[in-house]
Amino acid sequence: MMDVQISLAAERFEFFNGVRQMGMGGASIGIANDETSLLANPTGLGRLRNSIFTVIDPEGDATSNYSEYITDGNDPFDYFDLEGILDTLNEESDTDDIYARMQIFPSFVATNFGIGLFKKLNYAAVPSADRSTADVTFFDDTALLLGYNFRFWGGRIKFGFTGKYINRATFNETLTIPTPNADAEDYITEGVGLGADIGLSLTAPWAWLPSLTAVVRDVGNTSFRHADGMLYDAAEEPDTLKQTIDAAFSFFPIHSNHVRSSFTFEMRDVENILDEEDAQRRYHAGWELNLSDMLFIRAGMNQRYWTAGFELALKNVQMQIASYGEDIGPDEDPEESRRFVAKFAYRF
Repeated sequence: MMDVQISLAAERFEFFNGVRQMGMGGASIGIANDETSLLANPTGLGRLRNSIFTVIDPEGDATSNYSEYITDGNDPFDYFDLEGILDTLNEESDTDDIYARMQIFPSFVATNFGIGLFKKLNYAAVPSADRSTADVTFFDDTALLLGYNFRFWGGRIKFGFTGKYINRATFNETLTIPTPNADAEDYITEGVGLGADIGLSLTAPWAWLPSLTAVVRDVGNTSFRHADGMLYDAAEEPDTLKQTIDAAFSFFPIHSNHVRSSFTFEMRDVENILDEEDAQRRYHAGWELNLSDMLFIRAGMNQRYWTAGFELALKNVQMQIASYGEDIGPDEDPEESRRFVAKFAYRF
């Protein structure tokens, strides 16, 4: 999970969430080793054994009520439409919150190098206690990423960076339930930003390869004042992304020739973790069992909620699913939003 974002409710929105990390408790920087290293931790490019060209990799997640909503005959795109979201909260009294995200990341990565184009569309809405209003957050991010990693001392020290060219369209508003003819463009702020993430990984030369990893995100802050937005007619630019530092401890036991595990514990925004009333929102822990680089079983703890995931990786096809809980309640009253995420990728 990367780059903490704005929120009206208590949820911590981030620039990137991936199905693998959400199966592993939301932890990612200590175990990144594929194309998502460009988004999670650029030192992960130094762990690549082969080049990977990802042609297409649609990924989407939604709250657990989404499947029931669709099977009842409703429009599957309502969760990606502002008026549809507010109407759903009005008509479905048992819907506690709505979350829907779609993203793709075509890319090319090789050992120590990567380039990719990231696209994400994300809606989240939490109704008030009396269901008269809802806090609605929206992101439409388009980003070109270029990353490189340097290896020292046989790879025990890795130092990497990712440059980011981001077009961001976003808003967070409290809106009436329902709002007839609600249009997201009436609230959107948009702009173009140039940013960078840097990572450092230290690995001890012992059997389980214990590693300490740190990633500085949005070095020096990332503002969106470099150019007008490219997709919407917005008069204002989004809020600046403040620099944050994430840290992780990981280790990788090998059980046999074809079976190995990954364990990781991660803290987000460590500079400010003591200032938060509920620091548990910053903690993530995960485990992955790798069977012959073909089957993967995952589990973890995201904040205070369990996660689980599964992956089948064939020669050119990758299929992943996961379930995770996200804390959307206030500090003094945590509340779980249970979500499901799936991804299909074709790559070679």
